[in-house]
Amino acid sequence: MKRKNLVLSIFALLLIACAVLNPAVAYFTDNTAATGAIPVTFQYQTEIHEDFKDWLKTVQIENVKNPTGDPEVESDPIWVRVKAFSGETYPLVENKEGNASWVLKDGWWEYQLPLAAGELTGPITFEITNIPEKDAEDHMFTSFNVAVVYESTLVHYNADGSLKAPDWSIVLDTSGQP
Repeated sequence: MKRKNLVLSIFALLLIACAVLNPAVAYFTDNTAATGAIPVTFQYQTEIHEDFKDWLKTVQIENVKNPTGDPEVESDPIWVRVKAFSGETYPLVENKEGNASWVLKDGWWEYQLPLAAGELTGPITFEITNIPEKDAEDHMFTSFNVAVVYESTLVHYNADGSLKAPDWSIVLDTSGQP
């Protein structure tokens, strides 16, 4: 009899515990979901202009004036920076002529002025030096690949209206754009 009362008491305590704990467990296991989306349109678009001749690669970046095609919508001001690659065998050398507005920082050439709508950066020129007349298979060198990577980010301002330095850590996700 004592054993039966003990089992019933334990069972009653378990029922009370379940009644008290059930809302707490439900609180921690509840979830919700949201649907819908708000499209975000970035108000700038860039174009790169490249020229390669006489073993010189000249690069300029343009902030397109009307990225949406609407004449009422102009691009926001942006910062730009570039990096050029040619491989280890024939490295690029930065040509200092005409590059006064470009400064080398962390391996990137940063343009020191913000680009307003429709503006083009000053040219930056890279030179390939020590090119042999013929390759290992006795062919004349007539062309060369130089890859250029560039980034852009929006211009931000301090509370007093002065320019903030470019923040290259900001990642813009344009994967949802048409």
